[in-house]
Amino acid sequence: MTVQQKEKDAREKIKDLREWFDTAGLPAGPVKLCPGVTVVDVKRFVETSLSRLESMELRSKTMQMAYVHLTDFKNVLLSNG
Repeated sequence: MTVQQKEKDAREKIKDLREWFDTAGLPAGPVKLCPGVTVVDVKRFVETSLSRLESMELRSKTMQMAYVHLTDFKNVLLSNG
């Protein structure tokens, strides 16, 4: 797989996350992401995380961690729903 294809795939995953969060019913209250980490302002967390992902260099470690945190958050919401 070429670098261009990897970047295209990563952008598609981010787009899919954006679409999921845009249509998902987000909880109003705090959500415990993992022991010691609670998301208090869910809407702000999602928006800032997606904005950061969309503006980052795709291969950066920061981008990879932001993606992991956001997908972990999505999985917590799915498991609680």
